[in-house]
Amino acid sequence: MAGESSGALDTVLLRMANHYERENKLKNKIKGAMIYPIVLMSLTVVADSDADGGSAPVYRDHRSRWRHDPLPTRILIGLSSFMQSYWYLVAGIVIWQASAGTRSSAAIQATSGGTAVNSSFRS
Repeated sequence: MAGESSGALDTVLLRMANHYERENKLKNKIKGAMIYPIVLMSLTVVADSDADGGSAPVYRDHRSRWRHDPLPTRILIGLSSFMQSYWYLVAGIVIWQASAGTRSSAAIQATSGGTAVNSSFRS
């Protein structure tokens, strides 16, 4: 060990401790920053599921009273109908995109820069 041979073991250990402390703080910040988008995405899925399975079909049945629905309403009802009819297609696209992200992440990690960035995030 370099600190042992030079007689500055305490200095080297303090620098290492500071380095790992900063690294840990950065990891915690990144994990904390990812919680909010995950919660929002989960709530969006729950709300969309409710709209697709619960409130949108009921509204669609009662909307015959009006002549024309506003554009956002027509878009929501169209998306709801599409999701109910082609749910397997949407699920396949989501899985395909997730696997494409995994493959591109692996390709980036194969480069020297990607390996350096990835190793800084590992525990």
